[in-house]
Amino acid sequence: ALIGTLQHRWMNEKKNIPPEISWSQLRRRFTPGFEDILDIGVNNGWYDPNILIQALVFRWVFIPWLQRELDAYRDRVNNTAKRADRNK
Repeated sequence: ALIGTLQHRWMNEKKNIPPEISWSQLRRRFTPGFEDILDIGVNNGWYDPNILIQALVFRWVFIPWLQRELDAYRDRVNNTAKRADRNK
């Protein structure tokens, strides 16, 4: 997993620009479920990333599936109306 790596490190105050905020939300909301799904296969011995044919099949199946899920997430985020701010 990516815990402790650069992908999990964010500025603490209000220094993040909107794309960094969006990436942070993606990492917090979307990614953990997918990492768990992938870990199940490795932990149960269904998938060995060191076997070339398994790694290639994994990429052939997983990358298009992940791209469809990311596209759906992007569409959901981009097409959801923002809540009105009564203080503005």
